[in-house]
Amino acid sequence: MGAALGVLALVGGELAGQEPTDSFLPRPGGSASCIVERVIDGDTFACVGGERVRLLVIDTPELAQRPFGSAAREEAARLLPVGGRVRLDFDVEVQDRFGRLLAYVWRSAAQGSTDSLMINRELVRRGMAVVAVYPPNVRHVALLRAAADSARAERAGLWSGSAFACEPADYRAGRCR
Repeated sequence: MGAALGVLALVGGELAGQEPTDSFLPRPGGSASCIVERVIDGDTFACVGGERVRLLVIDTPELAQRPFGSAAREEAARLLPVGGRVRLDFDVEVQDRFGRLLAYVWRSAAQGSTDSLMINRELVRRGMAVVAVYPPNVRHVALLRAAADSARAERAGLWSGSAFACEPADYRAGRCR
């Protein structure tokens, strides 16, 4: 964890395994909740209070990969509505080199429901993201790979065309356009 790690505001006093406080420093294996302030792109959003969150083990097209990046962002915005409460589950590394929190993100599947929807998995299942494994954060890799296999087989979302002919990592590296 770098010195630049900020303090995430705790919503409703919820933090797994810790006493309620006004703020906390995320820890490996811990969890917290936040209120969605805005969706930045298909795999990153901001919580009220300014913390940016990067969804673990997935990668969506960059916004510059038009129209695919915009489609992924729009799908993420449907799944992460502004003002909605989400739970952040941290894996081994809790922050990336850009200072973003790294998390598996969960929200209630429906109003009043006790079921949860894993946003990372849902974006993959809908064909809006590919699996991108960066050890040591690997807790849900098998679940996400199964969702990716289904999305590809069903030609869901961006798999219905050529969106992933240039995967996001390759695009960022300049290997394709």
